[in-house]
Amino acid sequence: MAQEHRRAARRTLIASAELIDVRTEARLKARTSDVSTVGCYLDTMTTLPAGTEVRLTISHNEATVTVLGIIANSQPHVGMGIRFTDISLDDQKVMEMWLAALEPQS
Repeated sequence: MAQEHRRAARRTLIASAELIDVRTEARLKARTSDVSTVGCYLDTMTTLPAGTEVRLTISHNEATVTVLGIIANSQPHVGMGIRFTDISLDDQKVMEMWLAALEPQS
């Protein structure tokens, strides 16, 4: 079985998302299935090719995070993996708060 080599652990988080292609301004609605501080996976039937630079807005629990990213992998009619390339300190803190709430209880 292949071992995953992610920089940060991902947690299941279902949240609404809007993806904008930075070059064409094309907009897609999607939802996250999992999120980490360095990336996420979006469930969507409509995908963009790997390597596309995007602006992603994720909304969850009355908070919104906006990041710049690049599509790391794309599976038509399934979804896309996004690697974050730029996130503000404030948005990073919100993301960390969301993830902390998903941590398993000890």
